[in-house]
Amino acid sequence: ENENKILDATINNGYLLINLQNNLPANLDGDISINIPNILNPDGEVLSISFNLSDTVDPIDLNQYETIIDDIDDQQIFYSYEVLTANNDDYIVINQTDNVDISFELVGDISDIDQQITFSSINGVIESQENNVAGDVELEIDGATIQSTLFESGEIIVEIVNNISDAPINLEIVIDEIFDNGEPFTKNIIISGSQIETFSLENHVLSPTYDDDLPKIFYNAIAVSSDPSANEYNLLEDISVNLSIQNIIIKEVTGYFNQDPIVETSIVNLESDNIIKEGILESGNIEISISNNLGLLADVNFSIDQILDTNGNIFSYSIPHDDLEEVVSIDLSNHSILLDNNIDSEMYQKIIYTSEVVINSDELSTLNLENNI
Repeated sequence: ENENKILDATINNGYLLINLQNNLPANLDGDISINIPNILNPDGEVLSISFNLSDTVDPIDLNQYETIIDDIDDQQIFYSYEVLTANNDDYIVINQTDNVDISFELVGDISDIDQQITFSSINGVIESQENNVAGDVELEIDGATIQSTLFESGEIIVEIVNNISDAPINLEIVIDEIFDNGEPFTKNIIISGSQIETFSLENHVLSPTYDDDLPKIFYNAIAVSSDPSANEYNLLEDISVNLSIQNIIIKEVTGYFNQDPIVETSIVNLESDNIIKEGILESGNIEISISNNLGLLADVNFSIDQILDTNGNIFSYSIPHDDLEEVVSIDLSNHSILLDNNIDSEMYQKIIYTSEVVINSDELSTLNLENNI
């Protein structure tokens, strides 16, 4: 009497209890033989038991025994037994009420007969089962403490290892740290056996949970089997879910940024008919135009290796930059210029300048990675 319908199944835990009540005369001896064709021992033989009528029958451990039922709609286990009395020369009176009464029970534990038997595998129809799988993914984020991230593209790769059955199983995956239109990332799929699923992260938002100062996302997967047809199930195994995030391009990120300065180097060719090795500038200026489209507070440091100040130091200038646009003009009077006049040199009559952008890590900022400084 169960929602599970069996064609054949391997018993994991179970015992056969034989209850014998011998109502024959005490001086009448005999043997009893029992056959249960629906239960096979580990060698594939029909379960057969023989014992004396005066014996007490110990519970039979059915571990690794197989149960076979011919009709999935008629879940019955058949048995037959034969009582063979021993020849006796003495005169014995047998009344009509004298008999042998025998009954059987299948229990999961001999210390608790209310416990049901369990199976390690079933070929049949099983009632709806729910398997909850949880896990986490540790994110590698360098140089920032992230509060939220908007993906331009990327994928979530979900590897499902299903050791239970090839029967269709409904799987719901939920990730609370990734949002789609303000709702936690949720996907419902039907799996048949093991498989790999790929989901797009375009325009999804990541808001990681920090666990021991490590950014993580946590996921939960609920597998529900409810296929009404007969299938094979391995009930000792389980379903595991492995999740990874790949091929990410980030559009925008909000957090605290603590990373190395952004350094760029550029070369300017001196446009002149004169070939200069060394000179003193009587007048002139450098005009530096800064356009900050990142949305971050940053300091900008400039240096030019070929220009020296009055003390002989390489030209350098720092600009605390809070505005989106800024133009700075720097007087170069009395600065000197040193250039390579070797026509075979890669640096012939060229000026190198380096810009270093130092991000303020103490401010909560939103960085637009489609833009730059």
